[in-house]
Amino acid sequence: MLLLDCPDVSPSGQQIAVRVGKANDDIYVYDLKDRTFRRVTLEGGDKRFPVWVPPDGERIAYTSMFSQNVGMFINTADGSGRREPIFGGELLRYPCSFTPDGKGLAFVENNPMTKWDIWTGSLEGGRQPKPFMNSWASESFPAFSPDGRWMAYQSDKSGQMQIYMIRYPEKSDERQISQDGGTEPRWGPAGRELFYRNGNQLIAAEIFFNPNPQAGNRKPVLTIDRDLFSGGGDRHFQSYDVMPDGQTFVFFKWPQLNPATQLVVIINWFEELKRLCPTGK
Repeated sequence: MLLLDCPDVSPSGQQIAVRVGKANDDIYVYDLKDRTFRRVTLEGGDKRFPVWVPPDGERIAYTSMFSQNVGMFINTADGSGRREPIFGGELLRYPCSFTPDGKGLAFVENNPMTKWDIWTGSLEGGRQPKPFMNSWASESFPAFSPDGRWMAYQSDKSGQMQIYMIRYPEKSDERQISQDGGTEPRWGPAGRELFYRNGNQLIAAEIFFNPNPQAGNRKPVLTIDRDLFSGGGDRHFQSYDVMPDGQTFVFFKWPQLNPATQLVVIINWFEELKRLCPTGK
């Protein structure tokens, strides 16, 4: 029985990268057209949080954990290439979102002093990444808008996890998008909708620019079945993604085991053990 999570839809909408949980977690790609399911990562250790590299979707970034070594890597989407390390560091890091041209990456770092922080860096020129948000609060799940000019993210700086958006890279014109809690922001394809989770509801918030951003109507899109994988929040596992049409969503459903229908209580089991397994002198 395979456990799947962290879905990430390719730029073409034809493939979905997932983490397959097993003895050693690996990244797989499901092709919607061919209905094939292939393994991408072949090295040892646990691999998590796959993210497609735009605009062509020929590569995938992910985090690999082997013993005490943790790092982010990029490999070809068919697994035929040689993985390349990106933004090495000693702390746990997860890739989250690329700029539309695929040259910039936003990722999160788990710092024992400042909790989850958002970092950004360029994959060109060998430049080192820099913290984008590393306050006392927990900031995570950064998501670049389709035009790359805005970043949505979640933060508990208000005392409750909420969704925000902020101008990138200026880090200005910040707006709170959710009203009564939210996690896991994902942009609609036109950049005029911001999806997020609020408990068992998937919410769509209208985004207006005139010229500064404003959140308009917030409406539930669907009620999330209790059997669907529930990530987000402090778990930092992406639980859903949005298809390029902005109308279809990808979730995974947890396998349901048969519930127990009988309870057996054994008393005086030491005496029963002696009877079944007598010991000689």
